[in-house]
Amino acid sequence: MILGHCRSGNMDGALDLFNALQERGFKANVITYSILIDGYFRKGKSVKALSVFDRMVDLGFLPSDYTFNIVINGLCKVGQTTEASLTLKKVVERGFNPTCMTYNSIINGFVKEGDINSVLAVYTNMHEAGVSPNVVTYTSLIHGFCKCKNMDLALKMRNEMRTKGLELDVVSYRTLINGFCKVRDIRRAREIFNELYDVGFYPNTAIYNSMINRFRDFDSIEEAVDFHKK
Repeated sequence: MILGHCRSGNMDGALDLFNALQERGFKANVITYSILIDGYFRKGKSVKALSVFDRMVDLGFLPSDYTFNIVINGLCKVGQTTEASLTLKKVVERGFNPTCMTYNSIINGFVKEGDINSVLAVYTNMHEAGVSPNVVTYTSLIHGFCKCKNMDLALKMRNEMRTKGLELDVVSYRTLINGFCKVRDIRRAREIFNELYDVGFYPNTAIYNSMINRFRDFDSIEEAVDFHKK
């Protein structure tokens, strides 16, 4: 029932029920507290979420990896990525073993904030911890580097994916194409576009529009019409 209230966003109801059950002798556990913490983060109430977390720890409960992931992911979602990164360092010292998902949350958070230096720092820490990046990790990195127009690093991530046997998805291809279009490198954009076909994907409307608009910027009307016909 507490989970139901949290999922529906009724945190007042969830907390009232939790307190009522406590009064009746119900013994909460780490899972119960984790559900409440997650519910508050989903509502964007990080202060409340952290208050429940602190209360849990003060009562002698040992947070699980699941709980730590909720806290770190929650902080990232509400725009407190630096706090999430600091929290990660603290809990690692307490024996927490971060997963790829944990690092992905922080990397994605810093990407959204445009803090590329921090993105690279977390990526380095990830490697040093022996955690292998996955497709989600690389997609976030490619997006971040394209966002700051550092296409060399974006391509480096693409190449690193290949050496590890990971394949780009349509989102990653679209990000690379948009990135090259923004830096007015239509040759590279077209190469990535052609590669998209070669691996068996089909461009969506957003990709076509990026290419057509860039051709128009270069007064390449014939190529723009050609792309439009496709």
